[in-house]
Amino acid sequence: MAGYLFALLLIMVISTSYGTVARAASSPAASTASKPSLSSPTLCNTCWHPALKTSWQWQLSGTVDQSYNVVMYDIDMFDNSASVVKSLHKAGRIVICYIDAGTWENWRPDAGQFPNSVKGKPVSGWLGERWL
Repeated sequence: MAGYLFALLLIMVISTSYGTVARAASSPAASTASKPSLSSPTLCNTCWHPALKTSWQWQLSGTVDQSYNVVMYDIDMFDNSASVVKSLHKAGRIVICYIDAGTWENWRPDAGQFPNSVKGKPVSGWLGERWL
């Protein structure tokens, strides 16, 4: 959960501070360092884009309750099978999957793929979770 909040905060910071970062890169101190090149965003006309006020159900634990009359479900990527996603799709629901992009969680199947060198301090309130 903390990872989700961290990822959301990171997206907000990046989207609101890009201009600040660009100005800082043009300062004399920063001009000696190599500047990263950013590619232009690619528009995806075939991708689903949620409308303002899209109805949704966010469920990250337990058996997914598929009875909600909503447009979109946000479910845990690791804790649900392809059959759950298929069932939601069959019911006409859009499905997105929660992933924790900012922390390591010792109960996840990919936990062994993270070297100790990238594991930071424990996330307060979340036993078995560490910042990356």
